[in-house]
Amino acid sequence: MISTLASKKTLLRTAVGLQNAGKLFPLADVELGDVFKGSIDRFSDIAIRLRDAHKVLNVGAGHGMLVSLLAELGHECHALDVRNQPSAYPDVYRKG
Repeated sequence: MISTLASKKTLLRTAVGLQNAGKLFPLADVELGDVFKGSIDRFSDIAIRLRDAHKVLNVGAGHGMLVSLLAELGHECHALDVRNQPSAYPDVYRKG
């Protein structure tokens, strides 16, 4: 999990590093790359607010990228959605 002293700038750098290393979603997936660019600021805010939470349940997880980021940051993550997104994004959900 991220340090309670971590700034949003530090978290954004960490998230971009994870993305560039292919740890959040397959790098070849252009659609998820666009989602990352459009959502990382909001995801970073969420991660900062959840920094003291060990377990996270993401209801309405969609593509699963937030769960993937939180799992990479050390949270125990669980996700669900109305649609069967794990079949659409198996690599991302496998990481969460």
